[in-house]
Amino acid sequence: MTKKKSLLGPWEMQFFAWIQFEKKEEVRTGDLVKSMNLSPKQEADLLYNLSSNGIIFQLRRGFYLVPRRLPLNGVWSPSPYLIINKYMESVGAKFYISGQAVFNLYGYSDQVSAWFTIYNDKISRKKYFLQYHLDFTKVISTRLGNIKKAKVYTEDEKFIWVRYSSPEQALLDAVYDYKKYGTLPVAYKWIAHSLKDKKIQAKKLIDLTIKYGNIISQKRIGWTLERLKISKRFINPLQKKISNTNFLTPLNPKNRKGFVNKKWNIIENVKLS
Repeated sequence: MTKKKSLLGPWEMQFFAWIQFEKKEEVRTGDLVKSMNLSPKQEADLLYNLSSNGIIFQLRRGFYLVPRRLPLNGVWSPSPYLIINKYMESVGAKFYISGQAVFNLYGYSDQVSAWFTIYNDKISRKKYFLQYHLDFTKVISTRLGNIKKAKVYTEDEKFIWVRYSSPEQALLDAVYDYKKYGTLPVAYKWIAHSLKDKKIQAKKLIDLTIKYGNIISQKRIGWTLERLKISKRFINPLQKKISNTNFLTPLNPKNRKGFVNKKWNIIENVKLS
């Protein structure tokens, strides 16, 4: 087995002095050739030593995230939100975070998850960073829905702004993208409980469904809200949106047995109670 280099040689100490002085959050190939007067080979060796020992984090080829100070235990584990923000920034993408981690955040699901779905307008790929499963899902920019911004403090006590789906948008994602998440039919109960507990606004969910949903998700959410006795004044625009469709949509996509609701062209094979 090849023995790793000493973690904190003179180059490493000079590197951290430089990033702290310059208040750097990221380093790219070529930066150290200029700033530390290293050859390309010396720079490559230094970055490899730091990243392979977990002191800095390689996000992409030639692109590294760096901590503000030396990690106390010698290993740096950046926040998944920092990783997502920087990755999306590096490809110039508009985005928001949704999926299982956000469903848990809002209390829809009690499953603690390290799986993040990142809807964006640039790339589709799955990446595994540390213990996190990041599912970058490309959509047209007009499908990048209702965003909530929040401060999240990272492991080095610095906050970053995180863009993730609003409570209503997360529910729409659960119905729209149920194949990705396996969230039907349970998402109907999430809607019912969220309305009962006043965690979401019915009108906002309807407006988002009309703007960002497809016909199938509009039918399913419209039927659900009508069964929950939401005002017709709110539901009518959603029903009008799907009025020209005549294909049947099962509430539970696993089977097509059940009563046919002709108003919504829905196969009622789910009970909300």
